[in-house]
Amino acid sequence: MSHLQDATLAKLEALVDAGNFFTDAQSLARCTIDGCAPRAVVHASTVEQVVEVVRFAAAENLAVVPHGNFQQMGLGAPPARYDIALRVGLHRVLSYDPRDLTLSVEAGIQLNALNQQLREQRQFLPLDSHFGGFATIGGILATNSSGPLRHAFGTARDFLLGLEFVTGEGVRTKSGGRVVKSVAGYDIHKLMIGSLGTLGVITSANFRTFPLPPVTATHLVRFPALDDALAFRRAMATSPLQPRALDILSPEAARLLNSIAPGGARELSKEEIVQMMERESKARRERGESESFGMTFRSPAPGFSEKEWTVLVGTGGNEQVVERHRRELEPMAHAARATAFEQARPPREPFTQLVEDDCMEWSYVRTFSSVAFHLQPAAAVLKISVLPGKFSDFLKASKGIAGQHELNSAALLRAAGVVYLALVPSSLEEGPRKRLAQACNDIFAAAQNADGHAVIEFCPSALKRGVSVWGPPRADLALMRNLKNEFDPRGILSPGRFYGGI
Repeated sequence: MSHLQDATLAKLEALVDAGNFFTDAQSLARCTIDGCAPRAVVHASTVEQVVEVVRFAAAENLAVVPHGNFQQMGLGAPPARYDIALRVGLHRVLSYDPRDLTLSVEAGIQLNALNQQLREQRQFLPLDSHFGGFATIGGILATNSSGPLRHAFGTARDFLLGLEFVTGEGVRTKSGGRVVKSVAGYDIHKLMIGSLGTLGVITSANFRTFPLPPVTATHLVRFPALDDALAFRRAMATSPLQPRALDILSPEAARLLNSIAPGGARELSKEEIVQMMERESKARRERGESESFGMTFRSPAPGFSEKEWTVLVGTGGNEQVVERHRRELEPMAHAARATAFEQARPPREPFTQLVEDDCMEWSYVRTFSSVAFHLQPAAAVLKISVLPGKFSDFLKASKGIAGQHELNSAALLRAAGVVYLALVPSSLEEGPRKRLAQACNDIFAAAQNADGHAVIEFCPSALKRGVSVWGPPRADLALMRNLKNEFDPRGILSPGRFYGGI
């Protein structure tokens, strides 16, 4: 390393607290994205430090990739440049008014820690991620993560009231407000949702909170065919019932999730679950490292059928509301040719300390994408937005595409209009990888034919060199580039990670 490089790193180190600057091989390897490692890892413990680091990076033309717990950095394209991994170590609750249902928090707070505090006031925040409550608020917003509860509550865009972020020029910027009625001006803060840190470094966020229902219950309904499960979904959509969550699991997806349950082919240890939640598993596999916790981390086996389609219906409210759902759902299910209708069992220790769901099935389903990629490192997991009325045609087309390219497939459907599709080749060798790349392109086309849109959320780094994870070119790329230039004129924030190399 040259003297100038040493001097630059020394100046960078001086901007943060002692012990929050790392250049050792282990720290750099942990922050590696698709084979690209940073030159330094910086932990910022105040907003002022975030500002100073970004300003310094802009002056020195150093590329910065912000992160929280480094769980979801596999999303997006590989960085075009990567000099500084900036951890946003801000984890305070800035303000909370339970009576007004409003909340302001720093971006580095973990979702499970936040909901634990909200639970004291019988409230919660319906955010979600592929890694459960271990993800940070900033990371969930930057990746636009969502889960089963989007069926009733929507995504973060629907209850985010305001945001503070640092632009690529190191300017501390605010948008929106702290109360629901703050509607004046442009919703600039919503541009940050799903931008993967390419427009700004999120430092705090304001939300509307929601009351916890006094009673919840989940029903598992099994159907012999997809069309039967979709008929059940349509019947619910046209009824007065309002479930909190509604997911549909294919037999192949059930087989995958059942394999990590007690007695399954790939029952996960506590070590593996923690690695998966912290998104370190890929790097550890590549380096051949492991870490023992000395115990087996067991969860109740999920009630998923490996021969039929499983529909999960989450309900909540007072006892009368929950009972009405049960009473009306059962005949509705049997009218759609259900072979089984049962209520899921509540979670047992030690999982009751880790999840807030009324049954373990939601925890399995929530992490479907990350589990699929964890167990099948050669797989590509796509997220497809498609109208629910076109679920059947799209799923049949995708099944045909997978078979044509000699791939296994598994699907999870969110009834509001999202499909998670795992395509699994036989190996990472060149032949299967080329077939996987072509299959992904065919899925992009099938999504367009269904008036939808697809992206690859998880896949091997090698696949990203031949396929754009964001899909084919779009007409709004020029607009996106203009926004990037406004917020980050030097192009130092997560360069190359977003659509079109932004």
